[in-house]
Amino acid sequence: MIGMSNATYTRACPSQSLTIERLFRTTISTSQHNTISQFLIDAETEMRHYQNEIDNFKSKIVLRENKRSHLSKKMAKYRSLLSPVHKMPPEVLGNVFAFACEEQTVSFRPDHIPQPLLLSAVCGRWREVAVATPFLWTSININFAAWEKVEHYRHLLQQTQLFLERSKISPLHIYLNFNYKLPRDDAVSTLTVLVSHSNRWQRLILAGVTQDCLRQAVFSPLEQYGLPMLVHLDVSGLTDQDTEDADFVCQLFAHCPSLTSLRMKNDEVNPVRTSLPWQQIKMLETYFMYESGLNLVPRCPNLERLALYCVGGVSEDPIPVTHVISPVQRLSIDAQAEDDATCIFMNSTLRELSSIEIRGIDENSGPWTNLQTAFADFLARSSCSLTSITLDRLPITDTQATRLLQLLPTLTTLHIGECRSATTNRIITTTFLDRFSDITEMSTAPFLPQLAHVKFVLHAEGLDVGVLSRALTSRWVPDTEYALTLGIACTQSIDIVFVKEGSHIENVRSSLEWMVGAGARLTVSKLHE
Repeated sequence: MIGMSNATYTRACPSQSLTIERLFRTTISTSQHNTISQFLIDAETEMRHYQNEIDNFKSKIVLRENKRSHLSKKMAKYRSLLSPVHKMPPEVLGNVFAFACEEQTVSFRPDHIPQPLLLSAVCGRWREVAVATPFLWTSININFAAWEKVEHYRHLLQQTQLFLERSKISPLHIYLNFNYKLPRDDAVSTLTVLVSHSNRWQRLILAGVTQDCLRQAVFSPLEQYGLPMLVHLDVSGLTDQDTEDADFVCQLFAHCPSLTSLRMKNDEVNPVRTSLPWQQIKMLETYFMYESGLNLVPRCPNLERLALYCVGGVSEDPIPVTHVISPVQRLSIDAQAEDDATCIFMNSTLRELSSIEIRGIDENSGPWTNLQTAFADFLARSSCSLTSITLDRLPITDTQATRLLQLLPTLTTLHIGECRSATTNRIITTTFLDRFSDITEMSTAPFLPQLAHVKFVLHAEGLDVGVLSRALTSRWVPDTEYALTLGIACTQSIDIVFVKEGSHIENVRSSLEWMVGAGARLTVSKLHE
């Protein structure tokens, strides 16, 4: 028998069992007692033999189960080699990693593992690709308030050194938040290592800085050697008039031959006392400033793009505003109140302006009543030819929007977005759409004659789909001769975005889908924010 032991033993005899069974009806004698005892001894020996065989079989079963388990794991491991990701060349996989790291900000925190380190810990191949892709390691984001213990700072230093080493010679993106405090002594070693690689800094964000921060000796090499690769600088902080040194001039950014993009907030880091290569700046972003913040614009004689975020109103101690004359071509305004939108129009002349974006950021603000007048005066003064305008989330009416757009005969691109918190449209109404489609051969001054690209973000409630479709198709005139007769351009692209999901999306799409076959670009969708 398979698995039977060769060891000899006395088996309990079946005939003995029958004899003993009969004893249950008799009185047990001494000889019978001995017979029973011997049977039990033999039976225990036989049971031990059976147990040994069972253990032997179990051992072989467990061995085979372990072999099966190990083989199953190996199969799963090897089967993963058939997945598409293993067919990717290393450079493509590296690009996927780069996208993953861009989607999630690489932040250094004691309780957080940065994305590049997570990717490199998945498997040997991913580690090789991650380590061989310097771009993954070029973003260093440190909020010093998150690092409190000494052992944390040792970890921060090691992590920073690792990223600097693996980024090789690639340009670096540095974000440092000082939270309005001087860096602790424990943080100086990390800052020293970072500054030693300042020749690779391409984007630098300094948040929560004070004059005392900028005076630290650890930053002195910036003033001495400059920042040769720096393209974008973002500085914000806190000005304390009681502790400021009126004679202080920050020279850390005086020598930045590649700097073209600048972002500054309020008077927090006083730009008047910050030495910068202003003539190089082509992109300027200003945040949370009174109208006096516009005085920064003339400092940039070669400015092309200007972004204003909550810039407007007059402070309690106003600084005279110099009328701005600038070669700005693209203007972006994020307005919390109407003053933030009209500020630049009332205080500037921008003759080369071609694109404007005006976005409301407080949908609960009151109605705007002065935008049209300020905008009309600005256009008359600037004599610019606007080709693109965005009016998004503005508390204005259809009549106000129509009158404003009538001032823009050269407009080719129009984006109107309704306030998201509303339930009905205030701008894209039947009245507005009727004016939009009021085009005849008898028109002496067609509404938006050059318009070719349209985007509407709107609500379905109260909307007449037929009126919307008629307005959009009224400008479909691929016949060049007829278009000249009407005095309008032919629509090239239409993007309709509804704030909420519903059957109206398919209704609009079905009424306009013929335009796709005719050559127009059409998108009808739900808003994703």
